[in-house]
Amino acid sequence: MLIRRVDTAYFKEGYIRRNGASHSDQGHIVERFAHFGDILMLMIKLEDPVYLTKPFTRFISFPHRSEIKKLRPYPCED
Repeated sequence: MLIRRVDTAYFKEGYIRRNGASHSDQGHIVERFAHFGDILMLMIKLEDPVYLTKPFTRFISFPHRSEIKKLRPYPCED
């Protein structure tokens, strides 16, 4: 099992597009990626004292798909 952590803070007020959670410029996101065999697991924890009374968490699993040889780019927006 391989675990990686991504810690993000100091971003613009807005919302996370894929799950709709609002966040202020005081938000803090911690993402943890873990690889278990053919499954990639992602755990997201969003903390924000302006919008949330407790952390917003989400777990997503991505099964390996051997038929996919290339990933399409996903553009980031300001």
